[in-house]
Amino acid sequence: MSLVLRSRGLSKWYGEVIAVNDLDLAIDTGITALLGPNGAGKSTLIGLVTGQLRATRGTVEVFGEPVWDNPALNARIGLCHQYDDFYEDMTAREFVRLMARLSGFSRADSRRRADETLERVGLEAEARDRKIRGYSKGMRQRTKIAQALIHDPDLLLLDEPMTGLDPVGRHEVTRLIQDLAAAGKSVIVSTHILHEVEALTERILVLAQGRLVADGDLHEIRESLENHPYAIRVVCDRPRRLAEIFVALPGVSEVEVKDETAGAEELVIRTKRADLVFAELPRRLREEGIRATEISSPDDNLEAVFDFLVS
Repeated sequence: MSLVLRSRGLSKWYGEVIAVNDLDLAIDTGITALLGPNGAGKSTLIGLVTGQLRATRGTVEVFGEPVWDNPALNARIGLCHQYDDFYEDMTAREFVRLMARLSGFSRADSRRRADETLERVGLEAEARDRKIRGYSKGMRQRTKIAQALIHDPDLLLLDEPMTGLDPVGRHEVTRLIQDLAAAGKSVIVSTHILHEVEALTERILVLAQGRLVADGDLHEIRESLENHPYAIRVVCDRPRRLAEIFVALPGVSEVEVKDETAGAEELVIRTKRADLVFAELPRRLREEGIRATEISSPDDNLEAVFDFLVS
C-alpha cells in the first residue's frame, strides 16, 4: 500500500527563523497525532502538507503527488485550522453549504451535504440557522470541523480540534475521528492535550524546535529512551524484601520503599532495563511468597514521554 504522506528533507525558513527543519516523514492510513510545544513547527508543517506554504527545501507528497500548486490534490484534503476564519454574518448552514459549492457540488447536493455533515459533527438543529457571530467556541469548532468534512476528503488534518469543546463534545469528536479512521480515512491531529491523544491513537509524531524527535508507537518510543530511567511501581505486602532482591539486578539505578498506603506498602524501582525487571517480577514474587496487588508504571504514558523528549 502506498503511503498517504511522505516528506524528505522538508524545511521551511522565515528569514533566519527555521520553523521546520529537515523532516523525513512517512504516514499511512489511520490516526496520527502530531505533538509539540508552542512554536515547535506543527502549524507550519500542516501548512506545508496542505499546500498553503511552499517548502524552502525538500519535498512533501500526499498520495504520491507533490502538494504545491496542485488543485486536484486539494480536493482530497480537508483542513480544520486552529484559527477561526468565518463569514460571521452567515449561519453555519449557509457557511457549510458555501464550502460545498466551492468544492464543486451542485446546489441541491450542497444543501444535502451541509445538513448531513452538521448533524454528523453534533451541531444542534436550532443553532444551524443562527449567525455564526453569536456562536460559542464549541459551536464554532463544530462548524469548522463540518466544513473540513463537507467534500469527504481522504486525508483530514485537524489543528487543535478539541478547542472550546466541553467534555461531551470532546468525546463526540473523538468518536467521529475514530469512525473516520475505521472507514479508511487518514487523520492527522495536531494537539497539546496529551490524555486525549492516548484515547485516539498510539501512533505519534513529536516535534520540538522544528525537528522530529520521535516517530512511531508510543510504547516503542518509550522503550527506546535508554537515557531515561523507567519507574515501576509495585504495591505489595513485603516491599523491603522485594527491594533487597531488585537493588542488585543489572540496570536498576534506585529502589524506594514508600509509606504505607491502604494497608499495603509500595516499592518504586527505577531502571534502564524495564524489560528485565518486568520479566523477573512474577518469578521473584512467586518464589518469595510476596502478595502484590498492583504493578504499574507512571512513566508508561504519553505525558512522561512528551516531557522527556521536548526537554
